[in-house]
Amino acid sequence: MQSSTNGYTPPRVVITGLGAITPLGHDVESTWQSLIAGRSGIDHISKFDTSDLRVTFAGEVRNFDPGQYMDRKEARRLDPCIQYALVATQQAMADARLDMTAEDPTRIGVIVGSGIGGIGSFRENLDLTREKGLRKVSPFMIPNMLVDSPGGKIAIDHNLQGPNHAVVSACASGTTACGEAFELLRRGDA
Repeated sequence: MQSSTNGYTPPRVVITGLGAITPLGHDVESTWQSLIAGRSGIDHISKFDTSDLRVTFAGEVRNFDPGQYMDRKEARRLDPCIQYALVATQQAMADARLDMTAEDPTRIGVIVGSGIGGIGSFRENLDLTREKGLRKVSPFMIPNMLVDSPGGKIAIDHNLQGPNHAVVSACASGTTACGEAFELLRRGDA
């Protein structure tokens, strides 16, 4: 990396660990193998009734059992978007061989990108309201549908006390989050 005219050389920033929960696999390796085999993660939507919709296909994460990765009671309280983020984070931390006992938690942050957050929780509770009334709405609905909830839960579970925020830029949200994290690290904010 070249230094600027004032002699300052920005630090190098690298990605050291990966994790993935996708329509093609529940980890980086299976997702990669599916990609190079030319498999598609797009199929008919199975998680809700699409009979009144014009679009009936999407990329769904299927056969994901959060109980393999976290307490089942806790998993029932969390929207799938939070479950996916937690598991992908566990995978990335393991892949990076990150030893949290050797790190300063105030220097480790979380930047999450999501196009829509916990829309499943919103839809579920909207249906409950229509069928059974407002009293049946889950007290976890709002925390589950917020875009920044996955990052908050990741920070709590791993005692990460550095910068924490979420970005929303539709399908580019993940890439935008990587860019934000890059800038935080380069500036020395994390």
